[in-house]
Amino acid sequence: MSKDLYDQSKTVREKVFDTTVSSGETLTLSFKLSAAESVLTLYLGKEDATAVNGYNGYSVVITGRSITFYRQGAQLTEMAVKHTAVCPSVWYDLTFAFDEGYCTFYFHDDMEGVEPWPEFDLAVGEIDRYTVGMKEESVYGAEVRDVSVKPTEEKPVGGVTYTNPILNNHADPDILYYDGVYYLYATSKEYDVYTSTDLVNWEYRGKSLPGGGWGVHKHYWAPDVEEIGGKFYMAVSFGEDGFGIAVADSPLGPFVCQGEAPLLKKTIDGHIFVDDDGKVYLYYTSWWDGRSYGIYGVEMGDDLITPKWETERKLLTPTVAWEKHMGDVVEAPYMLKKDGVYYLVYSGSHTQSPHYAVGYAIGKSPLGAFVRSSDSPILNMTSDVHGPAHCCIVPAPDGSLVILYHCHNSLTDVYPRHTCIDRIRFAPTEGGRWRLEVWGPTSREMKAVWLS
Repeated sequence: MSKDLYDQSKTVREKVFDTTVSSGETLTLSFKLSAAESVLTLYLGKEDATAVNGYNGYSVVITGRSITFYRQGAQLTEMAVKHTAVCPSVWYDLTFAFDEGYCTFYFHDDMEGVEPWPEFDLAVGEIDRYTVGMKEESVYGAEVRDVSVKPTEEKPVGGVTYTNPILNNHADPDILYYDGVYYLYATSKEYDVYTSTDLVNWEYRGKSLPGGGWGVHKHYWAPDVEEIGGKFYMAVSFGEDGFGIAVADSPLGPFVCQGEAPLLKKTIDGHIFVDDDGKVYLYYTSWWDGRSYGIYGVEMGDDLITPKWETERKLLTPTVAWEKHMGDVVEAPYMLKKDGVYYLVYSGSHTQSPHYAVGYAIGKSPLGAFVRSSDSPILNMTSDVHGPAHCCIVPAPDGSLVILYHCHNSLTDVYPRHTCIDRIRFAPTEGGRWRLEVWGPTSREMKAVWLS
């Protein structure tokens, strides 16, 4: 069908519900798209508006591929987007909980019995009383039902809390958990190291790689540390000047770069992964020595310093839209394994882009092949936080998972970047696979539930 015919055949249906919502209240409703091409817009508009259009309010645009939350006024402002599959002819529930100047938005697509996590948790300020309406504009239809409002449940108080960022002026965080202590390393001069027992309160412990390595004394980027056999191995990146392995007898260092020369140049963002069978793999982003740009993986030799170069594989190159803001970039690989499946978590787009984000790809072996998850990105910008990416994922004291990442200094300035923490989980799906979900990025005071 041509575009002209498509436009001529579109239907536009608007409906205003006999429902209003304001601060301290929770709006719930159900919707269904008749086809993947359907477009449904839900409006929270001023109560006295003759047509509910979201002016001086908010709107949520739902398609078969995404759900986008907007602020509407003189200009339309995207506040957050969730990339997800909205299957046609399936009823879904949505929840908007307004409380303390924030809107917590849920899209209930988890498997039955799984606690729902919010897609967005956004600062909206004290809102007016809004009328709820819908607009369906497409060749195909959409339906909304069960629209209701009730008081927002009060959140439990007490316990340890955190508010992002948890550490200023540090980017590209990596965590080592060893002997009951969390060690945090980050992009910083000579790799600052901090320690914590709860992932909330951090103590500065000094420089872990003083003096540089291979004759390089600048651009200490994105360290990554793993304990193997009582020794501590750090993947180091001196910008484009050198990449390789440093070793120490203590997680505090001093780490010493190994070999007379770096393993690679024009290579960054190393990550060391130990598989269940004891084999060790090194992941990195590289564009040197004939390599075309992308994320690579290689098995390490018995000395854990020299790669088995014949095993090197290119695992990902930037090919999809979310990896291409301000440059075609895939970087910061981080490997997880669950039930025999490998989850390659990575960042996409330029680090200076507000859209710098985290996604993942799935493989059956540590060196691929890897297939991108349609859930990606799982951590991306909102109207509160820009550039949330370059992450590591570690078990919290209660065994649940947390994700540490950096964000931009503000909504207008990139540097200095700051380190943040939020919850992440593997959630089961009806299809039998696990998917990664993040509760974040958050910007308000949150309870550190892993310490409850």
